[in-house]
Amino acid sequence: MIANLGVATICAVALSLKQDLRIFVALGAALAEAAADTVSSEIGQAIGGTPRLITQWAHVPPGTDGAVTVAGTAAGIGAAVIVGGVFVFRTPFGWHEFIVCASAGIAGTLADSLLGATLERRGLIDNNTVNFLSTLVASSLAFLIV
Repeated sequence: MIANLGVATICAVALSLKQDLRIFVALGAALAEAAADTVSSEIGQAIGGTPRLITQWAHVPPGTDGAVTVAGTAAGIGAAVIVGGVFVFRTPFGWHEFIVCASAGIAGTLADSLLGATLERRGLIDNNTVNFLSTLVASSLAFLIV
């Protein structure tokens, strides 16, 4: 749970201490990445077709760290957009913040696949670390862009 929601929790605590739109968008991006990663993994393994390793584009078995499918990627993008949309309609986000939130969530999911294909496959980090780092990438990108 800390791996997927730790960065969002840190953002929420920071937001309670300082009301800053950048922190709020970073929180949304962390949640968008976590949702996109989960959805893309599940859909990709269930109906995604032949997975490919993101770094070499070689065919790999389903469940391989760093593997992606078209269906899984599309589902992940949809999840990030949905989370960004919820933030637009339920918070002070505008459309610019929505785009940043969803885009950073998608970028974080791609970072997740890259980390999985490189560091996790080599046994240098585990899946929890990959998840934590990918939400950190998403939130950091959002914070810097807004």
